[in-house]
Amino acid sequence: MTRAARPAADPSAFTSDKLIMEQIAPGSRVVDLGCGDGRLLATLARNHRCRALGIEVDEAQVLAAIGRGDLL
Repeated sequence: MTRAARPAADPSAFTSDKLIMEQIAPGSRVVDLGCGDGRLLATLARNHRCRALGIEVDEAQVLAAIGRGDLL
């Protein structure tokens, strides 16, 4: 199975994600409603040891998250 190509990162999304991550303590439990492709949650889980749950209704975004391979 091949991985889906990652879309180019949006610099403004990176900045807002960084601001969000600064507000979340390591080891927190995080629920993200409308998580998109799960990029922020994957980063929180990997780098901040957070327990993350993403909820997304857009099938294309869900498939992008699965393609990223960051699902636990």
